[in-house]
Amino acid sequence: MKRIVLLILSIIMLLSMAQVVLAENINVTLNGEPLYFDVNPQIINGRTMVPIRAIFEAMGANVKWDETTSTVIATRGSKTVQMTIGNPTIYINEISKIMDISPVIVDGRTLVPARFVAEAFDASVEWDGENNNVIITTNQANEQIINPSEEFVISKLRTIPVITGVQAATEEHDPNGKLHKAGGYTAAIYFSTSYINQSDIPGEDIVDKGTDCGGQIEVYKTVEDAEKRNTYLSTFDGTLFDSGLHKVIGTMVIRISSKSTATQQKDLFEMIVNSFMNENTKSVVNLPNSISENADKDINQSGFKKLAEWLVLNGNKNDNDMFSIYGDINSELGSEFGSKFGIKTGAMVCTIQYDQENDLIYIVNSELQDAGIACGLVLSSDKDTVYCSVGFDDAKFSSDIVPQDIFNDTSKINFSNYRDDYTTDLVEGYSKMYTDFVKITILSADWTLKQNNCNVEMTVLGFNSMD
Repeated sequence: MKRIVLLILSIIMLLSMAQVVLAENINVTLNGEPLYFDVNPQIINGRTMVPIRAIFEAMGANVKWDETTSTVIATRGSKTVQMTIGNPTIYINEISKIMDISPVIVDGRTLVPARFVAEAFDASVEWDGENNNVIITTNQANEQIINPSEEFVISKLRTIPVITGVQAATEEHDPNGKLHKAGGYTAAIYFSTSYINQSDIPGEDIVDKGTDCGGQIEVYKTVEDAEKRNTYLSTFDGTLFDSGLHKVIGTMVIRISSKSTATQQKDLFEMIVNSFMNENTKSVVNLPNSISENADKDINQSGFKKLAEWLVLNGNKNDNDMFSIYGDINSELGSEFGSKFGIKTGAMVCTIQYDQENDLIYIVNSELQDAGIACGLVLSSDKDTVYCSVGFDDAKFSSDIVPQDIFNDTSKINFSNYRDDYTTDLVEGYSKMYTDFVKITILSADWTLKQNNCNVEMTVLGFNSMD
């Protein structure tokens, strides 16, 4: 009898082993990037099973293990997923779904069906049977708020019209000293806004001024780390000590300066969130080498020629036959220019350049910290319109404009080119703001010419005087 029992047990063990197939050659990719595991994916009962923690954490989720109930709890943003060993029921925000196979533990790691582990956080899963590949692709809108790169955050902030400057902290220049530290942030990006008079905020640059000049975004590895930071900030922000706004979106902590009004804080926060959830950001090319073909009339040729000749005689020449002069405009003077149009601005650099080979004059004006608004005007001796481009790299408005119209009680330039995903209200807001910056650019150019002892004014190029 004993021998029969042993034989039956042996058969059962063999059958169990037959159901588990080690799959050392099964590869898993997340958004095209390979994932690596300390326990290999396996095929169990015909289902591809993968280690849950490694994939969830790669997707930006915070993963916990409840030893008493053998339950895995994963949280990302507003979504929580729970799975229990030996139980085929999975809970997504308390809504239950039944898997066709229960989670199992192999070599100390919880393995679950690849399809359910990915779809739990709205990802799509494909199986490439020919190459033994599990291909996981996440929802890009969600991924934009989960562990975004520093460069990505900066690009999004630059699409917001009221943000006038952006600067990232470095390990050498980090007021909180938490960059790349355990439990700290992976990136900290500060920004200034037109809501706040920057000359009132002490500091050499945006990072030095801190959140007071506009706000900050801190990026963390996990939602849990972001929530911890947000809880700590609650001791200060949003209280009588500091009425600033702070909230967690994905793995980011977004902070808005208390120097802004409550309405401004709310509006700016919504603009930031909307910019991250917008998937339609597209690249914008640099200023063209010539103005558009439909601008085919005569500009003030004598004025163009006069300025071009002066630049050749007095400008700094480079190897490409370009003659340039520069004007460094400090914050006080920049604020004076801005006050003429009811907007706040700071230090700027104005460059006036003559391209002798192509017979073009470029006027480029940009706010400092190389992250603020930039405006470029391109003039030609045989055109009566000027190519105008203003904005940030990925939020640029452009158009051919008639110089005489700029100061003729024009509330806004009707830009013909801008991002196609912008709403009518957003186009209106940008157009009014950027029209004012075009006017500031013309004032900056006039000031730069005078500082370089040039008797040529912008009026000779067809621009009316502001007065």
